[in-house]
Amino acid sequence: RLFPTAARPAGRRLRRALGLALLAGLLTFFWFYGDLLAGRFWRLDTTLESRSLFERQRDLGLAVAISAGRPWQGVGLGGYLAAARRLKPEAELVHNVPLLLGAELGLQGFIPWLVLLIAPLLQRGAWRRPRPPAVWLAMILIGLVQPEPNPFLIKGAVLWALASALWSTDFLASAPAGGLPAGREAAP
Repeated sequence: RLFPTAARPAGRRLRRALGLALLAGLLTFFWFYGDLLAGRFWRLDTTLESRSLFERQRDLGLAVAISAGRPWQGVGLGGYLAAARRLKPEAELVHNVPLLLGAELGLQGFIPWLVLLIAPLLQRGAWRRPRPPAVWLAMILIGLVQPEPNPFLIKGAVLWALASALWSTDFLASAPAGGLPAGREAAP
């Protein structure tokens, strides 16, 4: 047996306590933020949701217009908001990392970023690891609706660093002792 029988009840009590703590946390969260969640997922006709959708559509169109205006070099890192406000004074940061980086860095920065983003997913054996690239995919999907996973903002840089570290530990864990994962040879 993997665990001695005396350790089993303690493990069950710990799992039960953790489960109850999680349940209490979720209930508390829903108590305080239930109206906000309902407005975001079920009652989509609220003022907050209507305004959010309007602003996202407006800023999405601005990002496309800015990218089309300077497709190769972009407006410069951190220059999106100023460029967007020249077109529409009420503009905000676009909630889409690929569009934001495309507008700021142009194609010369966007294409290398895209290659670095997708390369780990195309790596041989990436989908057979102990943990599939779920965290990496989550970061990509979050980036389509939120500006935070931008690698040039501090919160985004930390999130990408953590996702990369998790990805690396899976890669290193699949390596035999003292070598590279099976099927890979060291460069001469």
